Amino acid sequence: MDKSYTGRYPERRREQHGWIFKALVSMLNCRRYLAGQGFKEVFSDETWYGNNLINNISGKVVFSDGSEVGAEEFIKMKNCSERDALLERMIEIDTKFERKGIVFPFECGWYDRNNVVRTTFGDDAYGFFLSVIDTTKEGIVFPASLFMFSPKRFSFRYHVLLRKNFITDKDLEDFAKYRQGLEDSSKLQKVLLTYTSQIAQKKQTEIEVPHQKIDFVNPWEIEIPKIRGKKNE
Repeated sequence: MDKSYTGRYPERRREQHGWIFKALVSMLNCRRYLAGQGFKEVFSDETWYGNNLINNISGKVVFSDGSEVGAEEFIKMKNCSERDALLERMIEIDTKFERKGIVFPFECGWYDRNNVVRTTFGDDAYGFFLSVIDTTKEGIVFPASLFMFSPKRFSFRYHVLLRKNFITDKDLEDFAKYRQGLEDSSKLQKVLLTYTSQIAQKKQTEIEVPHQKIDFVNPWEIEIPKIRGKKNE
């Protein structure tokens, strides 16, 4: 038996993020929420989900200091905290995303607008697919969309899949809890969740980002750091 749900923030009919870092904040908060619930990150050599692109960047991310990270480096990471640290650096430092593989007027190569950045968590029953997507072409009428190559609008999308031989009422309750937790986590744009282990433990942590200082009450018993936003809303 399967049960699934797909959500995104912002939703399709709402104003999309003009900066990729905002969608990455949603992704990182959802990763930390799932880890706090006891789920493990799934890596690319595990094929429970039927494909080997469970962690990927469809292009490359270039930092203001000239360093960059592409799909190969991102996929090879075998440590959840290491990938978290990279995502946090992508959020805190001025970055730009460059798509890969364009032959006018068609798209080819590694670039996939639906999976600009993708990471995955899960266990034997659950799969959580977290994706930053390029929504630049949404609502654009052909043929104007043919000339829109550079990603300028982004959203965060999460897909929850529960697969068991028999789904119980308790499973449905847990599914609803995880779905709500992801929705709430994805909407946190001015704070970053922190966790110390897959078992929720309280520990005060601070993340320094200039200009903004916000206190937040954590609904999942995971400590929320004080953040000062480096980029203005």
